[in-house]
Amino acid sequence: MTMFTAMQGHCSRALRAAAAALVGAGAISPAIAWAQEDYPSRPIEIVVPFSPGGSGEMSARIIQTAMEEVLGQPIVVVARPGAATNIGTFSVVQAEPDGYTLLMGATALTANPHIYSSLEFDPLTDLIPISIVINSPLMLAANPALGAQDVADVTRIATERPGELNFASSGVGSSAHLNGEFFTYTAGLNIQHIPYSGGGPAMQAALSGEVDLISSNVTNLQGLVENGDLVPIGVAAAERSPMLPEVPTFREQGVDYELGSWFGLFAPAGTPQEIIDLLADAVEEVLQRPEVLEAIAERGAQPGGMDREEFAAFLRKQTDGLGRVIEAAGITAE
Repeated sequence: MTMFTAMQGHCSRALRAAAAALVGAGAISPAIAWAQEDYPSRPIEIVVPFSPGGSGEMSARIIQTAMEEVLGQPIVVVARPGAATNIGTFSVVQAEPDGYTLLMGATALTANPHIYSSLEFDPLTDLIPISIVINSPLMLAANPALGAQDVADVTRIATERPGELNFASSGVGSSAHLNGEFFTYTAGLNIQHIPYSGGGPAMQAALSGEVDLISSNVTNLQGLVENGDLVPIGVAAAERSPMLPEVPTFREQGVDYELGSWFGLFAPAGTPQEIIDLLADAVEEVLQRPEVLEAIAERGAQPGGMDREEFAAFLRKQTDGLGRVIEAAGITAE
């Protein structure tokens, strides 16, 4: 008997008992109760609310094959971009809460409630966090012409030239944008944001000197930093990145915050706890596989590292923290 077979048998018994009790009380429909009995018995869809080929889809693909092996069913990754992830996210919120439609959510879940006043859902109540899958630390780098080598230099220059310095990001509300705003807010500096239509144009602007600084993730900036094309200022993580171990964190330099470009798995609210538990156990097993860890490391990222309770607490904390920064920076999409 495989680990999955034992886990599935145990969960199936628990699901049948819970389903029978709930159906008897009229709490869930017979159709959902029946689906729980043999979950999963058909393909599972993971909605990625980003354009194909990006970090969101990559995060889903990293765990796709291993999840199929653990759960015994195909995993279908579907890109559903639009409205800063809101279109794809809302499609999952509205889906049947039976465990067959999941979301690969990201930082936008904790930022968009503050950016969009007419958001049709509340990520903290309309989605159930299952597991954080991957986390890539964000960082700040400077064009060499700025003459800054670290946070102290940026602080000095920004103080001498208030409102003149700027930083590029991949767009309004992106994790890169929020990282730059979090840095300026926490450091008490006046540095202007210049949004671009993606990470590529933002990097070109930083390389050409069109902007002074760029906010992006370590993976995107590693090669440019190692070649001397950009100067690393700091990493927004609890520890230094293995990809750029010589670059200190912001916290080491007196700016106390951390922010990553993370991706995690979510289910619609109302999904039975037994299914959530089974999925969480599956992700935990997958994130211990050498081939998955290697794929994550190759992208300069780190595997989850949080249980469901820690993930939920992390989401609440980040939602509150980003809310303060977004309000202070006046970020809005409407």
